[in-house]
Amino acid sequence: PYALHHPRTWGAEPLGHGLWRFALWASEAEAVELELPDGRHPMARGEDGFWRIARVARADANYAFVVDGQATPDPLARAQASMDVWGPSRLVDPR
Repeated sequence: PYALHHPRTWGAEPLGHGLWRFALWASEAEAVELELPDGRHPMARGEDGFWRIARVARADANYAFVVDGQATPDPLARAQASMDVWGPSRLVDPR
C-alpha cells in the first residue's frame, strides 16, 4: 500500500497519528488561513513564498485554503469534497 504514497512538500501531507502538514505557495498573499471543520487557522509565511501549518485532522475531512479572505481549494488535493472543482478539498491518506 505504501507504493502509492509519494510524500509531498506542499498541499496536504499526512505525518502520522492524525497530524497533517499543509503548505500553499501564495507569494503575493497578505494572509492565508487553513479552513478545517473546527474553524480557520492562520498559516505562517516562509521566505520562499510558501505558507505552512501543521494541524490535527482526520482523513476524509473537508478543508480549504483562505487566501486574502477568499476560500480556494488545494491545487494539489488528492480529492475534492464534491464534483465542484472550486469547492473544498478532501483529506486523503494514501497510506
